[in-house]
Amino acid sequence: MDNPSTDLFYKLINRNRSKPRTNSTGIDIEGELEFNPTTIQRKAFCKKPYKEDDISKAIDNLNTSKSPDEYGSCAEHLKLAKETVTPTLTNIFNNILINRAVPTEFKSGILTPVLKKEKNQCLVSSYRGITVTPVISKLHELCILGKLSITPNTDLQFGFTEGLCPLIASLVVSECKYERKNNSLYLATVDVLSAFDVVQHLILHDKMLDRNIHPDLWLVIKDLYAGLTSKVKWQGELSDSFNIL
Repeated sequence: MDNPSTDLFYKLINRNRSKPRTNSTGIDIEGELEFNPTTIQRKAFCKKPYKEDDISKAIDNLNTSKSPDEYGSCAEHLKLAKETVTPTLTNIFNNILINRAVPTEFKSGILTPVLKKEKNQCLVSSYRGITVTPVISKLHELCILGKLSITPNTDLQFGFTEGLCPLIASLVVSECKYERKNNSLYLATVDVLSAFDVVQHLILHDKMLDRNIHPDLWLVIKDLYAGLTSKVKWQGELSDSFNIL
């Protein structure tokens, strides 16, 4: 907004509070007038982003030879039954988008402490937590990822960028060294300790808004991080469920 003002602010508020300009009780859907305002009409305004082909490709991209989730399911189950489960999963994921709510069963996980290399096994800090989430939740995340087109803000980001790797960054350093020839070149490197141990999800959600993420997908992703729970698996036994956020 180039010239913000109090008057303009209240105009926007009053406009949003005004009554709808339409009194229509029926919507023309595929040549037929539909009068049900809570189901079919609602779906007519929601562009379904998931097709069966999207789900099928996501199943193909699931990693195999992983531990089963708390429901005893793994990627191999979906791959072997792909033709059977794909239509049902497509409907489930589209309903998630329509309602902008992720099932509670998608938000649980089993955390297994794994001892770090050459660390004291008597210290809790010597363990790294590996969480196994439901395979259907992983599939749902892959489908969301397939609809996001997020590109880095800079051409100099080589990590976590499709088609690139940190090794390419060494080429940039080599070129700098070559151009300096016989002159001194100073290079500073930074290694952040536990950089991804604590992440402010609210900040990440705000970043996604800046990237023009579709509002429906944004709300689904936001809900995906609400009400997360986990259980700890230790010596073959599971702890009680506890909230993560």
